[in-house]
Amino acid sequence: MTTEIQSNPPLTEARCQAFRKLYDSAGMGGLHDDKRLKRMFESARYLTYEKDDEVLGMLRAFGDCEVVMWIAEVVVAKDSRRQGVGKCLVNAFNKEFGHTAVFTFGIKGRGHEAFFSNAGIPFKEHIAGCARAPQASAAP
Repeated sequence: MTTEIQSNPPLTEARCQAFRKLYDSAGMGGLHDDKRLKRMFESARYLTYEKDDEVLGMLRAFGDCEVVMWIAEVVVAKDSRRQGVGKCLVNAFNKEFGHTAVFTFGIKGRGHEAFFSNAGIPFKEHIAGCARAPQASAAP
């Protein structure tokens, strides 16, 4: 069995299909057609956790790669959760972008604070998060 982390691997049709399968497994499917998926990843930095050529996890982030980065999501296949896949992705991200400030936001009460704190991105009481839901009229 071969396990590896890849940083921004080529965005092939097969990889897009693997990402759709990953989102489906994580309960986030149905939102990502090919066109939207390509836009999501072409504008991002991403890492994949792959085992025997199957994508079991993915971390997607944005930023300037020099001063600041934002982790947008860490997605792990349902059958691979609680096996260190997400933490491995965050650790690899921290290694690649240790020279930058890193921010991430999560929904309170779902374990995001503990997960990221345990992976080296501590919770900060003094940081406020602001958000809005997608606006249907603004869809591309």
